[in-house]
Amino acid sequence: MVMFITSVTASGQPVKNKYTIRNFTDENGLPQNSVKSMVADNLGFIWLQTESGLARFDGQRIVSMSQFFKDGMDRGQKFLPDLLGNSNKINTYHPDNASVRIENGRAVLDQAYKVQEMMALMGFNVLTIDLAQDISEGMLKRINFLETLHYSVSGCKGCAYIVTANHIKFYSDFKLQWVKSHNFPNFKNFFVLDGQLYYLTEDGTVAECAQRAFEPMKIFGDVLYDKEWEKGNYKHELFANTLNQQAFLLIEDRFYYLKIGKEGTWNTELLLESFSFKTNGITSVYYEERSGNLLVGSRTRGLTVIKKQNFLSLVLSKDDDKNVTYSQISMDSNTVLLPGGRVVGIRKSGGNLLEERQTAGVVHDVNATSARYALRDKLGRMWIAEERFVVIYSSDGNKVLHKIAVDNITTLFESWNGEILVGSKGRGLFSLSLNSKEVRSFYNPADMKDVVCIQQTDSSHLVLGTEKGLYRFNLLTRVRELVPGTENLFVRSLYLRGKGDELFFTTFHHGFFYYDGKRLTQFPLDANRYLAAAHCIVEDRNGYFWITTNRGLFQAKVEDLYNYVKRVQRGKSTDLFYLYHTKEEGFNTNEFNGGCSPCAVRLKNGFVSLPSLMGLVLFEPEYVTPVLPDRPLVIDFVEEHNVLRQITGDRVKLSLNPRNISFHLNTAYFGNPENLHISYVLKVGTEKPADSEWLPVEEGKPIARFTEIASGEYTLWVRKTDGFGFNKYSIQKLAVSVPLHWYEMLWFRIALAVFVLGLVYALFYIRTRRLLARNEQLERHVAERTRNLQEALDSLQTSEKELSRQMQLQSRLVASISHDVSTPIHYFAKASDMAGDMIRGEDNEGARKFLKEVSSSARQIYTFVENLVTFSKSQIYGLHTNARPVLVHKLIEDKVRIFKNVLSQRGISFHNEVPVELEIATSPQLLGIMVHNLIDNALKHSYEHYDVRVKTELGEGGIHLIFSNPGQGFPDSVIQWLNQPPHVSQNVPQEYSGLGLLIIKEISEILHVGLYAENNNGAHVHLIFSDYME
Repeated sequence: MVMFITSVTASGQPVKNKYTIRNFTDENGLPQNSVKSMVADNLGFIWLQTESGLARFDGQRIVSMSQFFKDGMDRGQKFLPDLLGNSNKINTYHPDNASVRIENGRAVLDQAYKVQEMMALMGFNVLTIDLAQDISEGMLKRINFLETLHYSVSGCKGCAYIVTANHIKFYSDFKLQWVKSHNFPNFKNFFVLDGQLYYLTEDGTVAECAQRAFEPMKIFGDVLYDKEWEKGNYKHELFANTLNQQAFLLIEDRFYYLKIGKEGTWNTELLLESFSFKTNGITSVYYEERSGNLLVGSRTRGLTVIKKQNFLSLVLSKDDDKNVTYSQISMDSNTVLLPGGRVVGIRKSGGNLLEERQTAGVVHDVNATSARYALRDKLGRMWIAEERFVVIYSSDGNKVLHKIAVDNITTLFESWNGEILVGSKGRGLFSLSLNSKEVRSFYNPADMKDVVCIQQTDSSHLVLGTEKGLYRFNLLTRVRELVPGTENLFVRSLYLRGKGDELFFTTFHHGFFYYDGKRLTQFPLDANRYLAAAHCIVEDRNGYFWITTNRGLFQAKVEDLYNYVKRVQRGKSTDLFYLYHTKEEGFNTNEFNGGCSPCAVRLKNGFVSLPSLMGLVLFEPEYVTPVLPDRPLVIDFVEEHNVLRQITGDRVKLSLNPRNISFHLNTAYFGNPENLHISYVLKVGTEKPADSEWLPVEEGKPIARFTEIASGEYTLWVRKTDGFGFNKYSIQKLAVSVPLHWYEMLWFRIALAVFVLGLVYALFYIRTRRLLARNEQLERHVAERTRNLQEALDSLQTSEKELSRQMQLQSRLVASISHDVSTPIHYFAKASDMAGDMIRGEDNEGARKFLKEVSSSARQIYTFVENLVTFSKSQIYGLHTNARPVLVHKLIEDKVRIFKNVLSQRGISFHNEVPVELEIATSPQLLGIMVHNLIDNALKHSYEHYDVRVKTELGEGGIHLIFSNPGQGFPDSVIQWLNQPPHVSQNVPQEYSGLGLLIIKEISEILHVGLYAENNNGAHVHLIFSDYME
């Protein structure tokens, strides 16, 4: 619950501090309404001890930690610093429970932490000594029966002060270091700050309780202005937070923060007034100094968070319509003049602020929406647009100097030369003069859009903001030039920086822009697009812009804006951080007014005055400390299947097949929650995310949500913007492990891999076998085809050889027939004619002898022709190739008879030395042809008295039938040809032109008879028979 109060005060009355109050009870997160103790941890989280257990407050919401502890183990009576000296750790103490360790925003049970044993080393006895952690009125009453208080010292190993009514003992490293007596009347007014024990005296001083002496220290600051303190009435109550080393003074209903000052003094700061600690039963206090939030814990009312408002709202009337403000002019250092003659402001007086309310001139009612423009000229006169007139007031506002009628005023501006320009809707710009009731035309083109704001950049140029663009106007040439990119912008206000060459301007629908005379840069909007309707820019002395909108006030760092412009102009993207301020900080409404001039006023007393729908908002920007979300980020809870559990380390293991997973993200932040910009991304492994992958969390709910997460190892990246500056982020990582399904486990993958490899191998093997079989089949087919082709080729070659051989044979036959047949027959014809002549000449004896020779020659020719026919038949029809026993001697004798006359005529002797009984199995016809041709060939190369022999010898390959004759023998080429194996193709040598040897070679191949020729004192031809009979 948020509460804030507004009121209308009289002039000169002190402005009371106003507070925003939030209350947390068991209805909005607190486990139970009795806050017994309170402490802040190292990350800024606030830990609360209640009757129902431990709770944590992050500045926005409370989380009960009892759900993470069984049997109330988190219920501790007190908080203790880490007794081993670790300032980042806090422990709870309860005599019956184990200690709970608080560290880095998390709370875990620490069974190993022997708190009671360590406390005993420092003289602690639970029956007679109490822990002085939260010192308050309620605590003091509760421990009246005790005689001793124990003050632990944070960040020091085994350090504590033991205080009794008469003595002070100091322990360090669990050992007693010194003991000193004292005579302070109330031993319960002791407190510890910065490791030192102090005593708050009854005379308004603080005594430092050191071993050497008790040194008094004076108190200064806001408490000196307290009405009771001024009277010398130092009646007060002490509140202290020992662990966080904070001390406070309560004087009636005014609460002061007590802190060490300079040179042995104490300073005080008023934190709260008009708040009854007694009525609210406050027992514990903590001041969150960075944000200015005061947290107070009550015995019955839970936790209350109180924040002093930095902004003041001046309400002008109880009538809301009269609280609407637009234009204003500074009257003096403290006040502003509003249309209608109202003067309001804030004046500083000592340590107080006083509200000023005055009147100037004749007070009259003015419709605020028609009184949007005002200015004070160089002579101090005030020009204020009121409805249909421009009213000119004296510098003190007590006198109306002039009143000029102008319809539908859109802006007022004074140029450098003192000329007053006024804009009129639909009519352009006009010039006004105090000495004339008439308006003079200044710039009135027909196509000119309404000018709503004007600034002058140099002596010859104006910048005009219109409803349709931003223009540069040349005063010398009266020419205007549209700034490219602004043609659709409704410009609301202009703000010049530098030497007039740096222009920031706001627009009605597109946020705010920067123009340097060359390039236009648009700044990004906030997440809610509230900055789209930006009204006004005010710059403070700390380097910030304050930008008013219809939905609140934005603070931007000027340096960040320039850096953004530079990066955009270099083509790089970046984010901008805006600090968002709302009415919880002191506005009466979030809706500021714009479309007026001036849109804000800076008073000489340091206050800035902003117009709004509910009065004026005043503040000193230099004294508004930005509450930045720069605390560390914590990923502390994970929720799956609607079960929430705490994350205690940097790794979390989810259940199998998780659904609806939520990771709760937290940071200690006491400012406006809309200033928290948290995004997240879940990445496989440890890969860093790209800028485009970050997902923003839902506003007000810092939770990273996932519908499901597959099995595997992930990293949850969480990023938080820490405030102003370039890429100023806090990044937190959490290793997320999701168990593997059985089918995703290593053993299964190995088995599956083995199975797949085996299957692949089997398929590969089968396929390979099939391919090999197919290849073998193809090879067989190819071999068969090759063989068939080879056979065909061989057949063709054989046919070719045979054809060639036949051609040779035929040619030889033709030649032989022509020589051996044709010529003898021609001779026979002549011989017949000669024989006829002899008979007619009655030379019968001569004719008879001649005819006998003719008869003998005819028989030779017959034998020759018969041999040719037999040979030809064997070639053509394969006849006479059937083997049967042949008496070789007889066969030779039969063939020799044919050559009997030739032998006798030529005187050649023929010797048949073949055994009479030798039989050879062969074709008698073909063998006869061979024998005939061999005898004929021998006779052709024999001369008178030559001996032609035929004999047999046993030799290699069988029996050799040898035909020999003396003489020159065969030429070498003929011998080589004759001795060639049958399968070797070789043409008949040119040296041989006969037919006999060719027939012999052919028949030898037909009969498979070996043929061998040699020259050895003549020619020798061997017919070699392997099948013979003796």
